[in-house]
This record gives sequence, C-alpha cells and structure tokens, in this order.
Amino acid sequence: MVATMWFRLRKTGVAACELSLFALMPALYLIVAFTLTDVDGPQWLGTNFENSYPYLFNALLLTQHRTPFYTDHPGTTTQVFGALCLWLSGLHDKVLVNAVLSHPESFIRSIHRRLLVLGAISFWLFPWTGWRICRAKYPSKRESVQYSDPKAQDHLLWAFLLLQPALFFFDTTFKNIIWLDSELVLIVLCGAIVTSCACFLAGIHHRWTVIAAGAICGLGIATKLTFFPWVLICLVCLFSISESVIFLGSLLLSVTCALIPIFPRLPRVFHWFFRMATHSGYYGTGAPGFVRISQYPTDVIRLLAGEPIMALFPTMATFVIWIATIGVKSARPLRNLAFRLLAAQIVSYLLIAKHANFHYMIPLFFSIGLNLFLLLETVVALHWPSVRSLLSSAVLLGLLAQGLHFFRVRTPATYSRLQTEQVQQLQLYERAKEAARDSARADYYRAGSPEFALYFGNFYGHRAFGQELEKMFPNALFYNIFYGKFENYRSLIDPNVIRSRYDHLYLLGNRFTPTSTYGDVQYFDPTHVIMIAEAGDYILQKWVRPDH
Repeated sequence: MVATMWFRLRKTGVAACELSLFALMPALYLIVAFTLTDVDGPQWLGTNFENSYPYLFNALLLTQHRTPFYTDHPGTTTQVFGALCLWLSGLHDKVLVNAVLSHPESFIRSIHRRLLVLGAISFWLFPWTGWRICRAKYPSKRESVQYSDPKAQDHLLWAFLLLQPALFFFDTTFKNIIWLDSELVLIVLCGAIVTSCACFLAGIHHRWTVIAAGAICGLGIATKLTFFPWVLICLVCLFSISESVIFLGSLLLSVTCALIPIFPRLPRVFHWFFRMATHSGYYGTGAPGFVRISQYPTDVIRLLAGEPIMALFPTMATFVIWIATIGVKSARPLRNLAFRLLAAQIVSYLLIAKHANFHYMIPLFFSIGLNLFLLLETVVALHWPSVRSLLSSAVLLGLLAQGLHFFRVRTPATYSRLQTEQVQQLQLYERAKEAARDSARADYYRAGSPEFALYFGNFYGHRAFGQELEKMFPNALFYNIFYGKFENYRSLIDPNVIRSRYDHLYLLGNRFTPTSTYGDVQYFDPTHVIMIAEAGDYILQKWVRPDH
C-alpha cells in the first residue's frame, strides 16, 4: 500500500514538473502581451479601434438576439465569444446595452484579456496533452520514423515543447494582439491544431483526433479565412484517404454550426468570398483575375522582408532533413513529410500574398513549430551522436537562437513605438477638445477619439444603437471620407447643410491620402483647411467657410 501511494505521488510530481515546464513560454508570452497592451493605451485610439469596436458592437447585437452585421472575415467565432463574455457580466437587455455604450473600454478590456489568457493556456495545455497522449499510446511501428530504441519516445517531450517558441518569433503577432480582434481567437485555435498535427506526425491517428482537428479548422475558418493553411497542413499530415474524408466532414459540420448566428447574412458572405477569389484588387475590388501581376511579386517580397523567419525556418529545416537523411532508408517517410509540409506552407504563403497584410499570416506562423518538430525527429532518427545527427542538432539550435534574437531586438522597439503613439494621440485628442470647446468638431477616419470609435463600431453594427448614442453625444459630428458626406450616429447629412450651419469647423483624423484599401477618399473641401496640430499620421485641422 505504501509503495502504491509512493508511486502515485511520484507520478503526480512528474506530471506537475512537466506542466511547469510547458507553462514557462506561455507565461512569458502572457507577460509580454499584457505589458504591450497596457502601453498601447485605450482601445479608442486611432491605431486601435478599427477591430475592437466593431467586434464589441456585433457581439452586443448577438446578446440582443439580432444577427451580426459585420461578417467580412466572417469573424463569427469572435463575436460569439464576445457575446458570451457580455452575458457573463450579469447584465441583460437594455441594461447591458446602456452599460456597454457608457463604458465600452471596460467591456473590450474584459473580452481582450480573456482571449489573451486563453491563448496562453492553449499553448500550455494542448502541447502537454499531446505529449501525454503520444507517450501513453506510442506505437511500436510508426509510419513516420521507426526507432530501434524503445526509449526514443522520451524525446517527444522536447518535440512538443518546440511547438511553443513560435509565440515569440514574429513581431507581427505582438503587434496584433494588443487589441480585440479575431487574431486572438486564431491563436487560441492554433495551439490546439498545431498539437493535433504534431500527434499525426508522431504516428497517433486516432479517429477522434482527426475529428477534433476538423472541428478546430472549421472554427478557424469561421473566425477568419486566413486559417485555411491549417486545412492544407492537416491534409498533408494525414496518411489515408479515409482519414482525410473524416477530417473534411468534421470541418464542414463545424463551419456550418459556427455560421448559424449569421445565417441571414450568408449570401452576402459568400458573395464577398467569391469576389475576393475572382478579382485582383483588395477585398474583392479591381479587375477580374486572381492577382495583379504587376503588384504581386512586390507584395511577396515585402512579406518576405518583413517576416523573414517565415521563409527561413521551413526552408532551412526541410533542406537539412533532406541532406541528413540521404541514404537512410528508414527515414524516407520523415523526409517525405518534411517536403509535403513545406509545399503546403509555400502554397499558403503565395495565396496569402494576394492580400499582402502581415497579420493575415499569423496562423501560418505557428506552423513552423511542425518544422522544428520534424527536425528534432531527424536528430533522433539518425542516432545521436552521429555526424548527421550533430548537424541537424546544430541547425535546430541555430534556428531557435535566431528566432529568440528577433524577439529580443524587435519587442523593445515595439514597446517604444506604442508608447510614443499613445502619448501623441492622447495629446492630439486633448488639443482637439480644447480647440473645439466653443465650436464644432467633425471626426473622420481614423480619428483617435472615443466618439469616433463608438461611431465606427455602430456603423459596422448597422447603426443599431444610434438612438442611444445620440442621447449620449447629441453634438457629435463625423465626416465619411468614402461617401463624401457628414454623419451623426443615425444618418447621413448633406455637406451643404454643414457649410451653411458653421462658419468654421475643426477636423480630426488621418493625413490626406487619395485612396485607401476601402476605396477612393473624398475629403471635405481641403483648399479651405488650415493645419492646427499633428501627431504622426494624425492631424487636427480647421476648415473656414470661404466667405469668412
């Protein structure tokens, strides 16, 4: 009996040590994420509101049993999670609406922090669970690599730990987790899906694992189309047609269930997807075609230059696996997996480059954990300490060192930039409030003001809460640079009405540009505008009526 108790205590102690080991990097990730979020300032700043407020307002629509209006990505999973967080506040119906509109920052902060914590938990518990599953169900003959030493499975602890460092390698990730956005939901899902694929690579092909992978991919696609690389990666990690069919069936069912909250909007969603696939411009605009041939190579190179690790790690890992396993017959399945994974990553990269925004690559970033996983498999398969095994180990350690170097150099720079932008935008907003104290101010895209953030969220919430906002901000005025008209929270206003009503008007927003990714820009009579103050890309100006 004493021996049995000692054995159980020893097992519990080992499990606790393993959990602590897997918790180190997610904990560091969480610390850095909270630090950057705090220095980034309020979510209504011009650099922050574009995603946070639309997701908040559409989550609020769900709590009122109404269909979300903002369905471009489509973002359903994010909106449902936001609605659950709002329901958990204990407020309901009109009381909840008034609370959210009165204190939007506190509700955004609550949803945002929960997603950050879930992301860290995902990259903590899922890799640890994957390691435990593989250790418990380690097959005697695996399809990827066969080991003559039964204790070779011990290396899988370190292999699953290698799924975590991608949290730190990409500056784009930290630049896009500082506000409420679908990227945070994708990070949560990436922790689960990268673990599932690692289990496939380790030879675990349980039917429920395949079904779970399909369900995760379905939720990811319903969150943002940029999760599609994981569908390709899962398919190359599966070894049989039957598994692929089960995976695709689970994915289809998961997507269908996830899109139920926006069922009335599905025709619009599918039309938007179709236009993106068949038009060469951004977001379904431009001439027919898949890409703009004149711009596409430039976009690919720009993505490579901005995040070189995404190209370096998969290419280098696959090359070393190929060189190290030449002539090793037992390692041929491992080599084939490495090439198939690289092919899926290249195809995904080229498709993402059609809309060459760095944050669209965030789900793909985490796939490099699988490249590192396979590289460690190579080290073990070649029987340490052979020359080939030593070469593979050196490259693996070199890649990890390079990735952490990028994190060490880039993160302080991101912190400094966010701090500077916050101070500048807050000062500009205070200057705008003071200047327009006895006059009127019209905010336009992307003005850093609480009023404009609420207007933007309400606009992408189909103006559902315009009446309540008008009572809160009766004198709020906005200029829609895409329609060329003024607005309040409920409707458009003809510019001539404003010209006749005011002798002068203060304007707060971005610097003048002729176009944006959303279309042509129509600024308000710029020949009669005087610069008052500026802060980076944001400016405060004064319009004076010509006859004054």
